[in-house]
Parts: sequence; structure tokens; C-alpha cells
Amino acid sequence: MSYIPLSLSIVSLVISLVVAYRAEFRGAHVRITLRTPPRSWGVSPTMQTGGKPLGYMRIANLDEPFRLQVTGECQATIDNDGPKGGAIWDIRLQVVGLGDPWKSGGVFTDRQPYSLAGKASVGFVATYAFVCPKDSIPAGLKELDAPSSQIALEVTYHRSGVVRRDVLERTALNVSRQEVAKAIGVWASENQFPLTAEALQGSQP
Repeated sequence: MSYIPLSLSIVSLVISLVVAYRAEFRGAHVRITLRTPPRSWGVSPTMQTGGKPLGYMRIANLDEPFRLQVTGECQATIDNDGPKGGAIWDIRLQVVGLGDPWKSGGVFTDRQPYSLAGKASVGFVATYAFVCPKDSIPAGLKELDAPSSQIALEVTYHRSGVVRRDVLERTALNVSRQEVAKAIGVWASENQFPLTAEALQGSQP
């Protein structure tokens, strides 16, 4: 008696069950994906308004004790690979890999929690920001020159899972330190702003 046909039938049955599970019986599988790094970095002198989180600032004059703000936008998607609807919430954006004097954060302006139907996808823009005090700009540039690691734009969030209702997820996208430093250099050149500690102290009123 040959067992080969029986073995093939069992394998076919297992494959069919797996396909059926993935197609119909699996729950929601919601995730965030950062699709592209920032095409450019915006640089501006800012003053934070009272009681507002990082990212809500006004443009400052160069003779004010401003904080230099660098911003970049990533194209991103929220995708649900599962056949059933699911939710995602507590979406937080931050810049990882920059030490003092930089402070970082991000802006996610869409409503939360975010519900998504099965087999659906929606796009959004993730805006990242990091700031450096005016007097610390030379130290900030030195930190950007550190060869230790790239800067990572990170997203952390919670999603509904099949077994657990609350699953913590993280994803990140690396960007070049040199590109950020270059953008600051271009801004300084266009605005005739000194980037060395000595020149900066000499320009103080």
C-alpha cells in the first residue's frame, strides 16, 4: 500500500486550511508603515507658546533667544491586512538617536483611536520635529557630526490583536545626520547666522 497519495492529500488539506484562515477567519492585522524619508528638512527659529507641546511654535526673530527647529515629513500608511476591521491608538512619534542639546517630538494630528475596515489602507503624513536652543547650536551641530549611528524616525502605537486586545508595536525609519546638518548650514548661510560658538557669542546684543 502506498502512503504517498494520502500524504499529498494531508498536505493539500493543511494548505487549504491555512489559506482559508488567512482569507476569512483571521482577525484584524493593523500596522503603520513609514514609506519614505523626508525629501527635505525645514529649518526655522521658533519660540514655543505657553502650554503647548513641541511642534506648536511661532516664528522668532534671530535676535530673540529662539530655539532652532528642524522638521521633516514622512509619507506613511495605516494598513489592515486582515479580513476584519480593527483599531489602532496611542500613536506617538519621536526622533531617536540624537543626544543633548537636541529635544525631539512629533505631530500626529488625526483623530485617535483610528478604526480601519478589513483589507483597507489609508495614508497620512508623519511630521517629526527636533529643536536646539540658540546658544547650543554649535554643540547641536557637533552632535549631528557624531558617527555613532543614524537618526531614526520612530512610531510607536497600540493595535487590536487576535489573542490580545492590546498589542504594542514599533516601527522606525533611519535618516542621515549629514542631511540634517546640511539643511542647517543652508539656512544659516541664507540668513547670515553664525554657527560657531565664538561668532555666536559676538553677535549677541
